[in-house]
Amino acid sequence: RNEKLSDDELFTLLPGPDEEYVAHAATTPAKIVCFGDSITKRGYPAELAKRLHVEVLNAGVGGNTTVGALRRLQADVLDKKPDIVVIFFGTNDSRLDAPKVHVPVDRYVANLRQIITRCSALPARVVLCTLPPLNPTPYFQRHAPAPFEAVGGLAKVLETYRTAVLTLGRE
Repeated sequence: RNEKLSDDELFTLLPGPDEEYVAHAATTPAKIVCFGDSITKRGYPAELAKRLHVEVLNAGVGGNTTVGALRRLQADVLDKKPDIVVIFFGTNDSRLDAPKVHVPVDRYVANLRQIITRCSALPARVVLCTLPPLNPTPYFQRHAPAPFEAVGGLAKVLETYRTAVLTLGRE
């Protein structure tokens, strides 16, 4: 379908867990790896562990992009043999002000697709996270605004990456 789906509609289209996964989940506590950048490193994995009462490994690295993620995927995620991988990248990938850091959205999607494919082969369930909104005032105290303004602003750039993740998730 070409029209935009609501979250409820999208959820009903997702395949349910297979029998092998359900049997494994019923007898083994889940192991989750949170794979991301500084938002992951400083943020939510400990809270997730506390709320879900499962093992959650924090594989967040400050300043990381999906390019760096691919380099460390084996050691930081796949070798841990998680049941679930939470993938949260994009804030650094979208850094138009840093050409050596910036990952164009098409390459960002290709990198995420490779991460998803490799995690799914474990097999692990994959959860994709979209970029959070960023307050431009503190952001532009550390980053040059001109490259973002040239393409319509920070919010527009972030929305482009968010939309890419949502599209990839629907695939």
